[in-house]
Amino acid sequence: MSGAAIRALLENRLKARKSPLKPGEFYCFRWPRAEVPGPAWLAAKSPDLRVEAQVPDDPQPLGIGFGKNEPALLAAVNGALVAMQRDRSMDRLKNKWGVP
Repeated sequence: MSGAAIRALLENRLKARKSPLKPGEFYCFRWPRAEVPGPAWLAAKSPDLRVEAQVPDDPQPLGIGFGKNEPALLAAVNGALVAMQRDRSMDRLKNKWGVP
Protein backbone atom coordinates (compact mmCIF):
# COMPACT_ATOMS: atom_id res chain seq x y z
CA MET A 1 0.00 0.00 0.00
CA SER A 2 1.43 3.36 -0.91
CA GLY A 3 1.92 6.24 1.48
CA ALA A 4 -0.65 8.21 -0.51
CA ALA A 5 -3.20 5.41 -0.07
CA ILE A 6 -2.54 5.23 3.67
CA ARG A 7 -2.87 9.01 3.97
CA ALA A 8 -6.13 8.99 1.98
CA LEU A 9 -7.49 6.19 4.17
CA LEU A 10 -6.58 8.03 7.38
CA GLU A 11 -8.12 11.24 6.06
CA ASN A 12 -11.34 9.34 5.25
CA ARG A 13 -10.99 10.01 1.53
CA LEU A 14 -10.62 6.31 0.78
CA LYS A 15 -12.85 3.57 2.12
CA ALA A 16 -11.42 0.10 2.69
CA ARG A 17 -13.53 -2.99 3.08
CA LYS A 18 -12.67 -6.59 3.73
CA SER A 19 -13.18 -8.99 0.88
CA PRO A 20 -15.47 -11.94 1.52
CA LEU A 21 -13.48 -15.05 2.37
CA LYS A 22 -13.71 -18.33 0.52
CA PRO A 23 -12.12 -21.57 1.77
CA GLY A 24 -8.33 -21.31 1.56
CA GLU A 25 -8.30 -17.55 0.99
CA PHE A 26 -6.87 -14.87 3.24
CA TYR A 27 -8.15 -11.46 4.22
CA CYS A 28 -7.32 -8.61 1.95
CA PHE A 29 -8.52 -5.06 1.64
CA ARG A 30 -9.94 -3.71 -1.60
CA TRP A 31 -9.24 -0.27 -2.95
CA PRO A 32 -10.34 0.94 -6.37
CA ARG A 33 -7.21 -0.47 -8.06
CA ALA A 34 -5.55 -2.84 -5.60
CA GLU A 35 -6.02 -5.75 -3.27
CA VAL A 36 -3.66 -5.85 -0.32
CA PRO A 37 -3.15 -9.09 1.63
CA GLY A 38 -3.59 -8.78 5.36
CA PRO A 39 -0.38 -8.28 7.34
CA ALA A 40 -1.14 -11.15 9.74
CA TRP A 41 -1.28 -13.56 6.79
CA LEU A 42 1.97 -12.19 5.36
CA ALA A 43 3.72 -12.41 8.74
CA ALA A 44 2.57 -16.01 9.17
CA LYS A 45 4.08 -16.91 5.78
CA SER A 46 7.38 -15.04 6.30
CA PRO A 47 9.40 -15.74 9.46
CA ASP A 48 11.39 -12.51 9.07
CA LEU A 49 8.21 -10.37 9.28
CA ARG A 50 6.33 -9.38 12.40
CA VAL A 51 3.26 -7.34 13.26
CA GLU A 52 4.24 -4.28 15.32
CA ALA A 53 0.96 -2.47 15.98
CA GLN A 54 -2.76 -2.89 15.65
CA VAL A 55 -5.65 -0.46 15.16
CA PRO A 56 -7.96 -0.47 18.21
CA ASP A 57 -11.18 -2.48 17.73
CA ASP A 58 -9.88 -3.97 14.46
CA PRO A 59 -8.48 -7.50 14.52
CA GLN A 60 -6.44 -6.98 11.34
CA PRO A 61 -3.24 -4.97 11.90
CA LEU A 62 -1.88 -2.54 9.35
CA GLY A 63 1.41 -3.33 7.71
CA ILE A 64 4.23 -1.84 5.72
CA GLY A 65 6.48 -4.11 3.72
CA PHE A 66 9.99 -3.48 2.48
CA GLY A 67 11.99 -5.35 -0.11
CA LYS A 68 14.86 -7.37 1.33
CA ASN A 69 17.27 -5.51 -0.94
CA GLU A 70 16.27 -2.02 0.19
CA PRO A 71 18.41 -1.33 3.28
CA ALA A 72 18.46 2.43 2.62
CA LEU A 73 14.65 2.58 2.68
CA LEU A 74 14.51 0.52 5.87
CA ALA A 75 17.14 2.77 7.50
CA ALA A 76 15.22 5.90 6.47
CA VAL A 77 11.93 4.62 7.90
CA ASN A 78 13.60 3.44 11.10
CA GLY A 79 15.29 6.85 11.42
CA ALA A 80 11.97 8.62 10.96
CA LEU A 81 10.35 6.43 13.62
CA VAL A 82 13.15 7.15 16.09
CA ALA A 83 12.83 10.89 15.40
CA MET A 84 9.05 10.73 15.90
CA GLN A 85 9.52 8.96 19.22
CA ARG A 86 12.18 11.44 20.29
CA ASP A 87 10.15 14.58 19.50
CA ARG A 88 6.94 12.93 20.82
CA SER A 89 5.09 13.39 17.52
CA MET A 90 4.45 9.62 17.63
CA ASP A 91 2.62 10.08 20.96
CA ARG A 92 0.55 12.92 19.49
CA LEU A 93 -0.47 10.75 16.52
CA LYS A 94 -1.35 7.84 18.79
CA ASN A 95 -3.50 10.11 20.95
CA LYS A 96 -5.19 11.62 17.90
CA TRP A 97 -6.14 8.21 16.50
CA GLY A 98 -6.82 6.45 19.81
CA VAL A 99 -3.94 4.01 19.53
CA PRO A 100 -2.68 2.67 22.88
